[in-house]
Amino acid sequence: MRYRGKKSSALKVRAAQKTLRIERLEGRQMLSGDVATAIVSPSWFSNFVAADAIRHADAPSIQANSTAGTSIPQISNAATNQHDWIVQFRANSLSGIANAADTARLLPNNGGRFQVLEGLGVVGEVLVRSTGVTLNQAQAALQADANIASYELDSVKAAAALPNDALFSQEWSLRNTGQYGTAALADIHATDAWNLSTGSRSVVVAVIDTGVDYTHPDLAGNIWTNAHAGSD
Repeated sequence: MRYRGKKSSALKVRAAQKTLRIERLEGRQMLSGDVATAIVSPSWFSNFVAADAIRHADAPSIQANSTAGTSIPQISNAATNQHDWIVQFRANSLSGIANAADTARLLPNNGGRFQVLEGLGVVGEVLVRSTGVTLNQAQAALQADANIASYELDSVKAAAALPNDALFSQEWSLRNTGQYGTAALADIHATDAWNLSTGSRSVVVAVIDTGVDYTHPDLAGNIWTNAHAGSD
């Protein structure tokens, strides 16, 4: 349909005055179907982990040990026989339970070897740490607890950018795990840098040395060639 005369002109003016605005929204994470249908309560968002405690049982802590006056970082074994679990209690066991802290009495052995670390927001769902028992012993205790509807191990997964070089394990200066009797972690933390970036072909790095084997398999595909070499 076409409009003529003054009406048509007015429509064109209003259309010209409208502008398109695009706004980037913050990142959001959708709840899974099971969680979305559960009851989420503010009183179940809580954290009971001490400030000096390890954040996760599977994450090794680092401490400095002094040897001959030298501080050497080493991996601590403080997390031995400690495991973190996501535990969901049965609805009929939550009578009289007002928040995550109160669930401690529902754990095996009245919480003697199990500690509530955190409320995960969903009523009856908490993060629990087992201490002083093996993985299988903790699992057996959780499975036998009539108050627990479900549980799963809360494990840490980490990805590292490691080269496919068969001899990389010998490069203790890049990633030192204590090979050859060296001090663990005494390296340049190359793998940490590679997790951020493994370089760019647009960057040329000059190495000042007495020479380099530019035919070496590790270097041949990355050696820069001056396209104007020998030209006037």
